Amino acid sequence: MASILDLPDDCLIQIFKKLGCLWQVSWRGVCKRFKHIYIRYSYNSMEVNSEMATNYGHLMGTDDFPLRSIKRLYLTESSCTKNFLNKLRECHKEIEEAKLNSFNDEYLKELLPLPNLKKLVCFDSYNLRGESLLELNSLTELHIDTDMFFDPENMLQITYYNP
Repeated sequence: MASILDLPDDCLIQIFKKLGCLWQVSWRGVCKRFKHIYIRYSYNSMEVNSEMATNYGHLMGTDDFPLRSIKRLYLTESSCTKNFLNKLRECHKEIEEAKLNSFNDEYLKELLPLPNLKKLVCFDSYNLRGESLLELNSLTELHIDTDMFFDPENMLQITYYNP
């Protein structure tokens, strides 16, 4: 009978990627091989999601946070504290992509500006008028989905200062 342990590490990493953060932590406790896969994936992922923010957000800015370098964010406003967003901005200027769910100007001001941010996606946003985006100057891609009024003057200024 075949076992999951018969799969090569590359396949196990692909399976591991599909697991939520809590399941990933549980996975590493199964055996030494799974722990090795957890370490290989975690140190190479460069991505912070809402689950990681909820479970490890208090460690942001310390050596205990699981990631040394962060390139991508996939966050919901409800999973983030303002302190976490401030620490992200201060400690990880290398962030290039952010997909943010339900963020408003108040929370975006805590995270932005990020000097290397190339792609910003804001969806299901409320009370997002654009003031928090005015200091951005390195964007190559911007997607905004909001049910509220987005100030056209802010949009003109954002597009003027970004390539």
